Amino acid sequence: MKTIRCLLLCVAVGSTAHATDSAFSTPNQQLATPTPNALVIPSAPAGVAFGYQFGCITFKDGSAKCWGENKFGQLGLGHAPKDNSYEFVTSPTKVALPRGASIAQLALNDDSACALFSDKIIRCWGNVYGIPSDGTVVAHPTLKDINDPVEIVGAHKTYCVRRASGAVRCLGSTEGGSLSWDPKTIAVTNVKGISPGDRHSCVVHDDKAVSCWGSNVDGQLGIEMKDYQDSQKNHPPKKVPGIANIKAVAAGTKHTCALRTNGTVICWGASEYNQAGDKPDYTWNCANGYPCKTAFREIGITDVEQIATSYSNTCARLKNGSVRCWGGSGNWGVGKNGPHGMAPSSVLGISSASVVSGGDVDGFCSVGSAQVWCWGASKLYAYANGGGPQALSPIKLPF
Repeated sequence: MKTIRCLLLCVAVGSTAHATDSAFSTPNQQLATPTPNALVIPSAPAGVAFGYQFGCITFKDGSAKCWGENKFGQLGLGHAPKDNSYEFVTSPTKVALPRGASIAQLALNDDSACALFSDKIIRCWGNVYGIPSDGTVVAHPTLKDINDPVEIVGAHKTYCVRRASGAVRCLGSTEGGSLSWDPKTIAVTNVKGISPGDRHSCVVHDDKAVSCWGSNVDGQLGIEMKDYQDSQKNHPPKKVPGIANIKAVAAGTKHTCALRTNGTVICWGASEYNQAGDKPDYTWNCANGYPCKTAFREIGITDVEQIATSYSNTCARLKNGSVRCWGGSGNWGVGKNGPHGMAPSSVLGISSASVVSGGDVDGFCSVGSAQVWCWGASKLYAYANGGGPQALSPIKLPF
């Protein structure tokens, strides 16, 4: 069954994250609570991450709390249903980390979590190849041997690790093609940041160029194909032509956006909901045997510090701390529903955001040292706040 990767936006207020090195759209960031509009957290949050129907919050003391589905032990609680039955935890619950272990960075994919710890060891829990799916947090047998890891990201069935040397190794699989369950070195060098999507992945290099690999069925790689059949293949990394001076890239489900050093944004790939800008379209000029040419679209906003993508939405954090979103109906936090293809619009009440990131559900949240805001449609969000399926405007969650 195909997994649809939708945007779950998180914005951190009062924390530190910049797009110059690793501010990419990873499936990382959000939160929940057992009572309506209230989330009690004893320590300041450092980040938040989302998989498929589960999420985790990391804290500045190196701990983490997770909630949501726990069928495969992906909440890290030290247990999982013995008969693979459905278990849903509505309240963020502390992950049972090994004694003395401190999380430096957390990545989630569909049904597991992997974290880079302060001791430079990568430990995982949940349904990830090589470890038991019983909710225990253990050093991954192959990821733990990667030297000098500085970044870990996850999406769908994949994890990728960036090394201090600029090399990238990935394990798992994507719909765009298979990867070894032992970490495979990707044919890219001098990488400054990684962004995995649902069926493709992209990186930014030291020279501010972008390379992408995987499926190109919707033009998300930004490279021309000879025909539609060619686009369906799994493609090795290739630099995106005509793209320069990039400091961050965000790979969504079927589209990609890049942030230039001058604060402008350009997108390409599928845009049926306007997630890649311009008027909505359902094809990428790839029919009747003609060459498939990607349409690059200028978004028309400036002073952008960070971008995030998903299935039907894209969002941008501006220098002034505001957030603007566009794409699928009802998930922009602007107080009302609207037609698909809405132009970039300001999220109501968000004025001091410092981080924005995407995830796997059509809901959005901001999280920081003093404030938490959520909006959009999310099963996790509804369970956590005891509310309906969609919040058209941001709802403040005090903690």
